[in-house]
Parts: sequence; C-alpha cells; structure tokens
Amino acid sequence: MATNDALLLDGLIDDLLEKEQSSDRGRTFEFFALGQLLKEWDLSVDELESGWTDGRQDGGIDGFYVLVNGHYISDLSEFVWPKVSANMVVHIVTCKHADSFNQGAIDALIASLTELLDLSREDRDLKGAYSSKLLTCRNRLLVAYRRLAPRLAGFAVKVSYASRGIRDSVGLEVQARAHQVIALVRSHFLGADATFDFIGASDLVELYRRRPVFSLDLTYQTSLNNSGSNYILLVGLEDYYAFCRDNEGKLRRYLFDSNVRDFMGLNRVNEDIAATLDVAGDADFWWLNNGVTILATNAWSTGNTLHMENVQIVNGLQTTETIFRNFARRDQLMVTASLSADQRDKRAVMVKVISSADEVTRDEIIRATNNQTSVEQISLHATDKIQRDVEDALIRCGLHYERRKNFYVNQGVATSSILTPMYLAAGALALGRRREPWSAVALKQRHLRSGRLYDELFGEKTNLALCAPIAKVMKAVDSVLLAERPAKASEGFLKKNRYLVALLAVARRLGTFNYADKDFVAIDCNADFAQVISSSLTAIPSAEKRMGRSKGQDVAICERFAQMFDLDGVARIREAGNALKEREPMPRSRKEASAVVSDGFIEQVFAVLPPQPWKPGTHHLVCRRLACSEVDYFAAVARLIAAGRVLRQRDGVIYTADGSVAGYDPARVAPAEDGSLRLVVTEPGRPVNTEPGCATGG
Repeated sequence: MATNDALLLDGLIDDLLEKEQSSDRGRTFEFFALGQLLKEWDLSVDELESGWTDGRQDGGIDGFYVLVNGHYISDLSEFVWPKVSANMVVHIVTCKHADSFNQGAIDALIASLTELLDLSREDRDLKGAYSSKLLTCRNRLLVAYRRLAPRLAGFAVKVSYASRGIRDSVGLEVQARAHQVIALVRSHFLGADATFDFIGASDLVELYRRRPVFSLDLTYQTSLNNSGSNYILLVGLEDYYAFCRDNEGKLRRYLFDSNVRDFMGLNRVNEDIAATLDVAGDADFWWLNNGVTILATNAWSTGNTLHMENVQIVNGLQTTETIFRNFARRDQLMVTASLSADQRDKRAVMVKVISSADEVTRDEIIRATNNQTSVEQISLHATDKIQRDVEDALIRCGLHYERRKNFYVNQGVATSSILTPMYLAAGALALGRRREPWSAVALKQRHLRSGRLYDELFGEKTNLALCAPIAKVMKAVDSVLLAERPAKASEGFLKKNRYLVALLAVARRLGTFNYADKDFVAIDCNADFAQVISSSLTAIPSAEKRMGRSKGQDVAICERFAQMFDLDGVARIREAGNALKEREPMPRSRKEASAVVSDGFIEQVFAVLPPQPWKPGTHHLVCRRLACSEVDYFAAVARLIAAGRVLRQRDGVIYTADGSVAGYDPARVAPAEDGSLRLVVTEPGRPVNTEPGCATGG
C-alpha cells in the first residue's frame, strides 16, 4: 500500500505532467528526481539535461554529472580549470518509478561501473554497449580526473538510487549490493569518498520543499547609510560565512544567478584571498580585498542586522566562495568550535548593498560591477538591451526566456515554457536567415563569443517578431519528438532531429524553403501543424534519424523532401550547405582552456603531421599512431598554429593568421566564378566534405 509520502510525490508528478502537457510518468519522475538530488548545485535545465543519460544503452545509469569546485562541467573546452587546489564530485544516479528498491537496478549499475570507472580503458575497449551520451559524460570524468589528479584536495563519488519506495525498508541483500558499489568505486579511485544513497518518496518530497530563500538577514559590525536603503557595511568574516550558507551547511549558490562570472578556481587572485584568510596579520581583511556587492529590492536595518529582500550577490563571487571554503574547512577540522570568543576571527569584509526594484537599473548595476576586471564579453550579454527586449517579447506570448540562469525555474514556472538564449539562437540558425539545421546542432556557448555570430543572431537588426514563432515552432517539434521517439532513445535523439524536422515542417506548411518572414510569423502551431511535424519525422528513414547531423546529410534530406512534397526554394538550402563561412581565429581563451600538453608531445604531433592541406580524418590517423586522445591532439595543433608552425584549416581551406586564404585542397574546394571558394559537389546537394569541421582540423 502506498505511503502518504508516495501519494504526495504522485501529486507532485501529476502537477508536472499537467504543466508539461506530458503523459510519460516515468521520464517526468526521473527528471524531477534528478532536479531534487542535484538541487544544491543550482544546475540549469540545460545542464540537468546534458547529464541525463536515460535511454537506450544507458547501462542502468540515468544521470551522470561531474562537478569541479561546485561547478558542473558541461563543455570541457570552455571549463575554467583550477590552478592549484580542486574538489571534484561525481554524481551517478539511477531512477526507477517503482514502489520499492530492487536488486536488479543495482546489479545493472555494478556491471556498468566495473568498466566505465576504469579510466585506463578506451571507449572502443568497453565490452558493454553504451550510448554516446553516457560515453560523453564518462569522458568528462576522464579528462577532469586526468587534469586535476595532481591537485585534487577532495574527490567524492555519490551514487544515488531514487524510487517511490521507503528507504528504511530496503532489504539486506539490496543493501549488500549497495556496499559492493561503494567498494567498486574505492577500488578504482583510492582514497575517494564513496557513498551510496537510497532516495525514497519521503526524501524526494523533503528535497522538493527546500526552496531557495532570497530574503535574508546579515549581521554587521559597522554601517554607513546616507541614501535610503543603500548601505556600506563591515561584516565579520564568520557572520558573512553564516549568511552565505544554508541550513545544511552548503553554499547558497542560487544567490549568484546574477553574477556573470563563475568561480574561477584557485587562480592567482583567489590564492591571494585564501592566503590572506589563512594568515592573520595586522591588516584587516577588508583593507586587502575589494569586497562584495549585494543587490536587493529592499533593505532596512534593525540594530546591527540588515534585512534584505530578493538578495543577489552581483559581484564578489570569488571572495564569497573563498571565504566559504576557508571557514567550511575550519568547521570540518573542528577548529572554529574549539576557539574561545577572544580567539575567534574578528576580521571583516566590506559589503555594499544597493536596493532597486527596477529591472533596467538592476541590469546596469550588474554590468557595471562585473566590468571592472577582465571578463569575457559574452558573459555580460545577459544584461544587453536586446536580451531584455527578447525576454519582454516572449513573455507576452506565454514563453519565459532565461537570460539569467534559473530565474524562472526558481519561480516554479513549467520547464515546457522556458527557453534559454542557446535554445533560441539554435532555433534562429535553423529557421531564420541562414536555415542551417546542421549548424544549430553544433552550436556551443563558445560560438557566441564571436561578435560576428552574436550580432547576427542578437544584433540591432534582430527581428523581435520572429522570436516567438521560432520558439513556438521549436517547442511544438520537441513535443512531437518526445511523444514519438523510439523506446529507450536518449536525449540525443531530440538534438539530432529537432532542427531539421522543424525546417522541414515549416517548409511543408509554407510550400517552400525560401519562405519570407511575414509568412513564417503567420504559422499557427496548432494540431494540424503538429501532424505536419509528425509526418515529416516519419518520412525520414530510421537510420538517418539515429545518425549525427552533417551538412551533406541535411541538404540531401531537404532535396528529397522537395521532390516528395513539391517544395520550392531548396536551392537556398543547397547554397547554405555549399557556402564556406568566413571563419574567425580560435579565441585565446579557448586555447587556454585546451588540454595541457608537453612540448615533447607537440613535437611528436608536428613530426607525424602530413603537409597541408590535411585530408579528412587526419586527426584520427595521428591519434592512432601516437596512441593519444583527440583532445590532446587538438591542443597540440592549437599550440602549433599559435606558434605559426602550421596554419589554421577548415573544410579543406588553409587560412593565415589574419584570415586570408593561403591555399586549399582541390579535391574538396574549387573557386567559383565570383572568385569565392565553394565545396566541390559530386551530386546535387551532397558535398564531398561531410566530416565535422574544427578550427584545427581538416
């Protein structure tokens, strides 16, 4: 018989099913459980989905997340690695929408983890059949562990099993298997803090009830207040530590949603902050540190306590996290508890509190306080006027645009109505002026660092009237794909197909691939259009739906649809597939984020590289010959390009440092009549080159 907590949990799932307009109770339960189990890390919807591995060939693993210094690794090439000390946490989750915890689920975990956690094995050497998404998550662990092993201050592997069951009623045999998982983890990672948790209905309900608290009190030593509810405070370090941690003793990460910088790890600045905290000298802490800026909608003082509503720490994440880590370490060592009142740390941090309820003013403050040191400009785009305009345009259509991470998630808005800048940007690439579904699939955060691409998608000429139709079409396509995807297919099925299917459905509805904006805006995403989406998905052969997207494949499918459904304008898609886009040099920040490789390894790569232009698959040949990973290969080639020893190459074209064409592969590229370069085509719409391009590849 179901417990009361199980009934409460069922009610929560029912609400989510209604909000998301879904009937898949199992998948809704899984995503709900993942969100609650990882709540302390304040992951966005996109981040949760990137580690959601459920589907065909998932190895019994439904979630696989790697976090370093409290921050989730979603893209290895963009992650900022700690320079000295690092704490890594790996969350592995299995979810079963069942009334109890069964041994079979743990047996499947043991079989998979036995080889997945053996990082000495290459993917090709694994005996089990695993999905590409699960292997991607494993690769994040592999790269992070290899890079950080020499400087790991802490390493934890948390395995969780979530169900509707009762944790206290887990059988002895099932508990024994859980202990085997712990032993297995420790056998692969000596000294790791390994745990296995059974998460039942009551645990999930309790986690759900832990909502972020944005109205907080801050005890201070001294204050300066000469303009209403704005303050400058000197706050004791221990009081500030208490302010920024929750009842569980964990950092309130949700307070940093408006802080455009992420914690940079223990870089030189943060090392200096940590050193200042460790060594108590004659100088007070606030003399040596710029302090913290807090934004609130209202603030007032009572005695030596400042009460604040809608708190956001908009500057000082580095300082806050370093203070938290320092005092948390003291707590762990029981240092603070053993000190008398006279021995406690009396130093202070300076805190500036600004009160404003006006969104424009708040965004201006966020930009100003985060633009005083070197920050990548892409991090500041959330406060751009165009981003606020897009948010306003979409909210009027019932859509919620999360230009600031988890802004609407924390308000309990249904995820089906939430979209991120990346989601909208990818939709614009597929359905807007370019109409390149293959580029939408490959879009990453780093691509928007390019002022050229960002301005194209979110510049002054952006047609706001297109934002809502693009979002609605993409949401309609997602709804159909979720309902009709093959059994046990992973989330990768959606990403591979949503953009192409969206373009095909729009072209069928409008009778042409060369549609005008005014016609696109008029599309009604009704039941009839959903049927067009469904039949378009059905018309794509199953084998082509499972494979990764490329220019050649997508162009060929569009041409086939043009013939099947008598559609005009397919030449526009063919031209988009054949055109060589103007490329920018790889940003310096991308190179710095690449894997660290030795000078000797770089020389080995240079010695075996053939003369340019390199043929497709050159990187595979070099990696096999040197028995190295592609990550290390590309890092070495990036260093060779930076040194001018080889030139950047893309789609068979060689570029100099200033972007000029230095040569090309005549088997893949030929000059057009206007002097521009075009990919060679062997049959209508199918270029010879279909390999994924990269700034340092063929």
